[in-house]
Amino acid sequence: DEQAGPTLLPEQQDVVNHAVAGHNIFFTGPAGCGKSTVLREVRKRLEEERMTVCVMAPTGIVALAIRGTTTWSFAGWTPNSTRIPLEDLPPKDSKDSMTLKRLLKVNVIIIDEISMIENNFFERLDFLLRHIQSRDSGRRAKPFGGIQVIITGDFCQLPPIKPFQHCFNCGRELRKPKKGIDSTVDKPLSTRICVPCNLTFKDEDKFAFSSAAWSHCNFVNIHLKAIHRQKDPAFISLLQKCRLGIPFSNHDITALTRPKPTLSQDNAVKLFPVRADVWETNHKAFEELETPPIIFKCHDGFAGSWEHSLEYGKRLDDGTLQFLDQHRFDRKLRLKKGMRVLLLASLDSDLRNGSQGTLVGYEPFRSWTKLPTWNTGAIRGEHAEVREKLVREFASMHKSKLKQGGFGWPIVAFDNGVTKTIYPECDIHVVGYESPYSTVSRTQIPLTAGYALTIHKAQGMTLDKVIVDVSKVFVDKQIYVALSRARSLDGLQVIGLTRESVGFDDGEDSEKVRKFLRDSFGDEVVTY
Repeated sequence: DEQAGPTLLPEQQDVVNHAVAGHNIFFTGPAGCGKSTVLREVRKRLEEERMTVCVMAPTGIVALAIRGTTTWSFAGWTPNSTRIPLEDLPPKDSKDSMTLKRLLKVNVIIIDEISMIENNFFERLDFLLRHIQSRDSGRRAKPFGGIQVIITGDFCQLPPIKPFQHCFNCGRELRKPKKGIDSTVDKPLSTRICVPCNLTFKDEDKFAFSSAAWSHCNFVNIHLKAIHRQKDPAFISLLQKCRLGIPFSNHDITALTRPKPTLSQDNAVKLFPVRADVWETNHKAFEELETPPIIFKCHDGFAGSWEHSLEYGKRLDDGTLQFLDQHRFDRKLRLKKGMRVLLLASLDSDLRNGSQGTLVGYEPFRSWTKLPTWNTGAIRGEHAEVREKLVREFASMHKSKLKQGGFGWPIVAFDNGVTKTIYPECDIHVVGYESPYSTVSRTQIPLTAGYALTIHKAQGMTLDKVIVDVSKVFVDKQIYVALSRARSLDGLQVIGLTRESVGFDDGEDSEKVRKFLRDSFGDEVVTY
């Protein structure tokens, strides 16, 4: 029972115990080791202790998946805030009252996907929270103003995008040294400088762990070792090589690229690094099906205070909420009988996020009694009654098309042998940091086209049949993120992979990360 809490391994429980004890923590591990499960349990336990917890991530997709906010939104910043001088960063009482309330109220911050957070951003967040807590001089002297800091993610995954574009102090655009002009000309080409501040920023220092703020936090470091997604030791070893930036051997490449008899374009989902290829693949497959389409438009809702509505209640031209723009549930879900689909919610032990199947028909909409309800246990967890109400509103919105001949709720034959009618799911996010809270919700059929996904959207999924196209990968670490979605080597084929195409041109990054892991956890974590 998910609501009773998962059964944690001792290493996972260790993280929870340190969190409840108030320690600053960095916990990490390879893909599939249960970092997200631990994050959810840590948050639950801290909130039970009446702590105000803010969970955040650098991208909208991940932030929504963990029921959090983006790191930018938490701080009240936008990407252009990197141009603002340090002394102008703290919010002003009148202009940014919501941000100020949030920063004053929070007791614990939990940051996911730490690998994508740049050194300067981490330092500036530390500065901001110290400044906000400056009314208590003792707290200002503490890292992040005395707020408990819990960090997770994997530095072996995606790095910061375009680091060190602006000066930490003044916000001016940084530039590369010029020969004969700058005394730092002997620095590598990746070095960037701010002449007015006389500061040098080296690309090798872009990770958050290179910042002074990181060392000041005095983290308890915990490495989760047990991998739950894959079972084959040979495949796990191969993934570990990829994770650590160790070049593949010819044997490795053959194992990954050879055609698999169980995989085909018809039954495997393709992972691409760019959205255009995903759209083209899904669109082509959808159009080739001659069965009639049915379209389900999501039902987005906001309920709460006027103050919260200014930040969370803004709507796009199609009526959906801007805050949910990167939600995993489709804004418009187009379905046809015979199409391949992916499940976007965990329904039970047999059907999890990423389960693959084929839409084989529709269950006619005859009565409301077939819809899931909270009192039967079909809708569980927080806000169950509200979620039931929103599911019924969704059904009412689509009632006419559901009653058309041949249509209804989609029935999916999943590849594991389970056939199930998929009803609407309501995903609710609580926003605000003190009562009265507000809620933001999206209700939709938790399915999406199962022919192709971006590597980024596949994060968090376990896929049984997957073909990964790495021919357009623009960051080597995307390869590890993609390969680690597969449950087994037999269910994985890689296209466009050669020793030259992989290249591991981030060799300096990989070595820097390996040294950090070795220093933090010992040699064991960098072996394969």
